[in-house]
Amino acid sequence: MSRSLWKGPIFYKRSSTIIPDLIGKSLPIHDGKIKKSVLVSSLAVGLKFGELVLTKKVPIFKKKK
Repeated sequence: MSRSLWKGPIFYKRSSTIIPDLIGKSLPIHDGKIKKSVLVSSLAVGLKFGELVLTKKVPIFKKKK
């Protein structure tokens, strides 16, 4: 059974390489908790999907008074 077109493609591996056919498309990439939508540009060709989505939160520290 094939996947519905309205659902879009699934990227099972974050280690998949971005090819030139994906330029200009918005792709959902799973970061371990949620799916984040990433718009692929021409600079991202040759990179891996995992390089585009951060998996850890950036720590924000409160200023001391």
